[in-house]
Amino acid sequence: MFDIGNYPGVIPSIQRNDSVQGEVYAIKDEALLLSKLDEYEGCSDHTPQPHEYQREIHLIELPNGTSRSAWIYLYTHDIALLKPILTGDYLEYCNHRPQ
Repeated sequence: MFDIGNYPGVIPSIQRNDSVQGEVYAIKDEALLLSKLDEYEGCSDHTPQPHEYQREIHLIELPNGTSRSAWIYLYTHDIALLKPILTGDYLEYCNHRPQ
């Protein structure tokens, strides 16, 4: 996870100890909600390229140790100059970063 400015960006990692804190929701009308989320994240089919995020299904681990598939949004731009958020917890990071 990286600090992009006013929001975080997550990229895939091959490091076993890397993790990202997030929330998981059950969705009733997946097509409708995902199209609205894609619009919000700027990665819908009619949003100009290059998209900042890409939605993908990944296997995630829940707090109880079980795993499931979930949609996540991955950051697609260069991270070379971005500050990593090593805890993987954006809310904690925001509460402790200097203003």
